Amino acid sequence: MGSLTGDALDFETGLFTDPLGLNIDMQKWLYKKQCEIVRRMSLFRGELPLGHPQFSPESKAALSGTEKPEGLNGLLSADVPDIEYSAEDEAVLETWLCEIVGLSWHPLGSCKMARREKMGVVDASSSVYGTERLKLMDLSIVPGAASGNTMNTACVIGEKAVDMVLHELGVV
Repeated sequence: MGSLTGDALDFETGLFTDPLGLNIDMQKWLYKKQCEIVRRMSLFRGELPLGHPQFSPESKAALSGTEKPEGLNGLLSADVPDIEYSAEDEAVLETWLCEIVGLSWHPLGSCKMARREKMGVVDASSSVYGTERLKLMDLSIVPGAASGNTMNTACVIGEKAVDMVLHELGVV
């Protein structure tokens, strides 16, 4: 991130940055498990390419189209073998997950209001630590998940922000 407002953003979400790789391993396991569950359901009619990585056509993990595993009766069946993933499939799956996984909820708390030693970015007056005349007054300052609609939280922050700025400027 540069010093000018027109500089390109360099924002890291932190997704899949676990040094042990546990985050990506969990996502790979979840993808595989949901595939195994869905393909055993009586309503299964095949796979749509849109929701899957592009495995090699020779791969055992490649989409089966409208093929349905034999002998299914609507229940999970131990007779249906799990899909076998090769090392190449694992790499394709990991790359695909890194490309498509994102945040689906309203992210908040990326610049939480807390003491610096508690990894806070702004103080109680919404001033950014280490800067002068810079305040954050949006959902990024929320120190934890909101238990309700985030719009309500945003409105309260906005109302408080106006009040704080007016007082600091001596308007009220």
